[in-house]
Amino acid sequence: MSLIGPLWIGDMKDQQFVESVASWIAERPDTEQESLRIIRVIREEEETFSYFDLHQISRKLGLPAPRTSEVIERLREMGFRASATHITGTGVRTDAPGSTLRTLVRDLVRGSS
Repeated sequence: MSLIGPLWIGDMKDQQFVESVASWIAERPDTEQESLRIIRVIREEEETFSYFDLHQISRKLGLPAPRTSEVIERLREMGFRASATHITGTGVRTDAPGSTLRTLVRDLVRGSS
């Protein structure tokens, strides 16, 4: 991982804009399901700058990837902020350090947590 920054000092998203897009989409019955899915993810996405791709982490560890939802749930249980990200279906936005995420992936795959 390479760290640079800070590159951004404002909010990561404009929640009011997200809500207006969600309303606009809801008013159109012919809207693609993918559009609805993406806006739902963005609506719930954590306001953290970083995200981690679980498939990349797992590949580097030589392990199969755990379920994204399970990683998010465990991170929250550990007291971290965590959510899916609209960037990739295998990504997690979290304030947890990378080392914690790597350990969690190892533990979940090996069944020791």
